[in-house]
Amino acid sequence: MAATSLARCCSSRAIPSKPPGQRGRRPLSHGQADGEGDLPDGSGCSAAQRSGEAGTCKGREGLTEAEKRVVALHEEACAAGKHNYIDPVTGYLVFTKVAHLQRGHCCGTSCRHCPYGQMNVKDPSKKKRFNSFFYA
Repeated sequence: MAATSLARCCSSRAIPSKPPGQRGRRPLSHGQADGEGDLPDGSGCSAAQRSGEAGTCKGREGLTEAEKRVVALHEEACAAGKHNYIDPVTGYLVFTKVAHLQRGHCCGTSCRHCPYGQMNVKDPSKKKRFNSFFYA
């Protein structure tokens, strides 16, 4: 996969937190039905993707080495409660799923780890393909 396909994510901006009583509906990952979803650790893996070994996702066979590194960095950052990580290919700062969930809605900028299915992305040509771990 070309470096440019991994490069685009949302810009750095402050993420407003919502008061506890104003939480919205739980976001669904792309292609996910109600009742399925992420484990409480926020890693982005569904129960079907999770193996028992060290909390890692199964199903990475179809990913390039660069994509596998992105998955690992994202899982580590989410497990630590971080809002971003540095993309190893581009050097860009990339928001994690933790940051997106704190925001509470899709910002519409085709973010790599959008848990809302990129529902507010207006231009269809900017929507990305979901590779079962992140949008590429």
